[in-house]
Amino acid sequence: MVADEIKAQKAGWDKWKKDNGGKATIGDYIKWANGNQRYKDPDFFKSNTETSCGKKDNNAEVGCGFSVTLCGKCVRSAILWNIMYGLAGSYAGFSDQDLKTASDWKRSVGMDVDKYDEEAYKLGEDVNGATDFCSKFNELLKKTPSALYEGWKDGSYNDLSTCRPCTEKTSAKNHGGNEKPRLTP
Repeated sequence: MVADEIKAQKAGWDKWKKDNGGKATIGDYIKWANGNQRYKDPDFFKSNTETSCGKKDNNAEVGCGFSVTLCGKCVRSAILWNIMYGLAGSYAGFSDQDLKTASDWKRSVGMDVDKYDEEAYKLGEDVNGATDFCSKFNELLKKTPSALYEGWKDGSYNDLSTCRPCTEKTSAKNHGGNEKPRLTP
């Protein structure tokens, strides 16, 4: 499922770029990503919705609902969006600093930015082009396990590293959000 999503995201970006004259700015990419990578929508991925596993940093247990299995790890779908944003953005030719533009903009207008978002962008960026995606993903994750953390306004975070792989098949419910639907091959 996720491997197919990666292929579809790359093909969708290639088609969008071709259909739009071949030139793209980071602003174009951010708009495209917000319209096509809607994993933060509550209806997008439904997996492990009733499972209790993982922990907050204070060791309170949290649920692994709205999560997917990515290379044997339990990953919240919102974090998957951040990984895909970095992966597809790197594929599209944008630098690490370019990809942080989304966070910079949020900060400039007073929006909260999860301090772990940029680590997830970087993880996606660094795994782009790997011949063995999961080996590279897990190797990078050993160096920066917090790339899968989900931060909260109070400074705490959820760590899903203790979650077992999903027991339910992941299903995508929608694509597109408020922008035009994702361009698929």
